[in-house]
Amino acid sequence: MAKSIMPTVIIPVLNNPMGLARCIEAIRQSGTEFELIVVDNGSSDETLSVARRYTDVVLERPGLTIGAMRNEGARLASGQVLVFTDSDQEPSQDWLALGIRALESDRRVGMVGARYHAPPGSGWVASTWDLQRRFSDRTGDIGWLEAGNLFARREVFEQVGGFRTDLIASEDVDLSFRIRRAGYRVVCDPRIVNYHHGDPRTLLEFFHKERWRGSSGWKAWATQGYPLSELPSLLWPFWVVLGLAGLLTWTIMQRNRLAWNSISLLVAIGLICWMLPAIIRSLRACLGRPNFWFYSIAMSVLFLVYGLARFASIIRLSKNRIS
Repeated sequence: MAKSIMPTVIIPVLNNPMGLARCIEAIRQSGTEFELIVVDNGSSDETLSVARRYTDVVLERPGLTIGAMRNEGARLASGQVLVFTDSDQEPSQDWLALGIRALESDRRVGMVGARYHAPPGSGWVASTWDLQRRFSDRTGDIGWLEAGNLFARREVFEQVGGFRTDLIASEDVDLSFRIRRAGYRVVCDPRIVNYHHGDPRTLLEFFHKERWRGSSGWKAWATQGYPLSELPSLLWPFWVVLGLAGLLTWTIMQRNRLAWNSISLLVAIGLICWMLPAIIRSLRACLGRPNFWFYSIAMSVLFLVYGLARFASIIRLSKNRIS
């Protein structure tokens, strides 16, 4: 297929035949012509047969990181617009057309996309975290975009070297920063709607997912040139653990009658200050939403679990380096 302005959609997948079929069928509803490349990471179920039934090109690439899989698809792509999504996504009907239109609106734009949406009827964990995503899903330039809802100019993607292949996660954050550093705009357009069926359903799933996502956070931050804008998110796990340690110490002191009233007052003030960032962010994200108080409290809880999960990923990385 000769190079053209027709977009190439690249979908990495591992053991998700139903999700892959749903994703591809949703894209085809757009009526926009596109090339499709599926990169399989070593599936052991029906995924490969589904991919071959629906797809122009199927690549079998077991054992690669998610960034390397996407790069493999981009390397064989014919289109000059590279569109990245995942098998657990369900794009809206006009997703493809809107993404291409947003990318072509300004030659300075190197990449466009938007935050994921939780599917209708999602549980409280996914619905609450979705409000946090909606808070940052604003039209205009943005720090970074998620790789499951991403449109990139091929020449820009190749100029910066594509996704890093050594990152387990945060490869989309890293790519966004490198594209911005190359002088191009990274733009959020909330009209580019993509529903994420892979959102966690329980607190435990949320913990495990954020622990995985945090596995490459500090490494990506270092290669991005240590941007200060990302520092609060990276330091949040330490803030959460410090506060919990203080709360535990105070509880032990109270049980052993070692805390005076003045110390109790100071600890109470400290705990309020400790929770204040999560409370403020939660209130701002949930303002004007139905069930405001429920979601504000639920989001504060998720922010604490997020911090613990990211701290756990740091501990795991430290143990791996020592061993």
